[in-house]
Amino acid sequence: MYYNVCWYYTPGLFNLRHTLKSRNLVEECSCLDPERDAYRFRRALLCKRDDPTSDFDNRRCISGECEECRNLQKLVGKGGCGSGTLICREELAYPFAISWDKWANCLNPVTGDIKKDFKTVKTSARELIADLNSTIVGFNEHHDLMKWMGRDKAYKRRHFVSPNIHTVMDYSENGTFMVRFQHQSRYYQTWQYTLFGIIVDRHLETISNISDAERKALMELFDEQRLPHIITESHLIISPDTTHCQVRIAWHLSQTLLYTHDFFVCAVRTVGSGHAFY
Repeated sequence: MYYNVCWYYTPGLFNLRHTLKSRNLVEECSCLDPERDAYRFRRALLCKRDDPTSDFDNRRCISGECEECRNLQKLVGKGGCGSGTLICREELAYPFAISWDKWANCLNPVTGDIKKDFKTVKTSARELIADLNSTIVGFNEHHDLMKWMGRDKAYKRRHFVSPNIHTVMDYSENGTFMVRFQHQSRYYQTWQYTLFGIIVDRHLETISNISDAERKALMELFDEQRLPHIITESHLIISPDTTHCQVRIAWHLSQTLLYTHDFFVCAVRTVGSGHAFY
């Protein structure tokens, strides 16, 4: 979520360059073009990695202590046009407002509560860059932690003891559908639903819904590929539970996993919520 929130800066800066140049409002320059892709744009704001084979950025750049890229010097540097920056000072000086989605305090018109949400604002490029500069260190720290956790998660998915399972599950946004080929069915046959996805990693020997011959063939295939005897299943459930009830999760689990295992987990705890199901 934090990644998506902060990097709505990217379209704003890209549109600034495109608009100014397409209207010939500023002279052609040798500055690099801002990336439209948020991931590549973030990388362009940091120095090249000391180790080209590493998946991780330099620690000094992440923490904002690097003398070469701190305070967005790769975006708007001190050297001016042609020094390898992404935005010209002439572009920043031009009195042109750009629209972008800012993560800010917003008033909920229904409840009256003040909460963080997207808010479309129209400001100068300098204001956008100032807001970006106030979040860049926290964002880079989050991005770095995300990559470490992703690597750790990938390891754990293939290194757990049988008969345990590894699972990731979550609800989607709610949707609606109506009966087709019925005249004006949207008046009397409109239904709400949500999707509940369950991704399950489990050992082959715990599966009860395949034959021994199929199990043996899979094990031989995995051995040939030098892979652990673990498979990944994807279960997608169409659920009427549009309130995303925590208790309903246990029901989804029992209906989905109970009939394909010789066992069932004795307890499930949702991370962060403190809810436990038995």
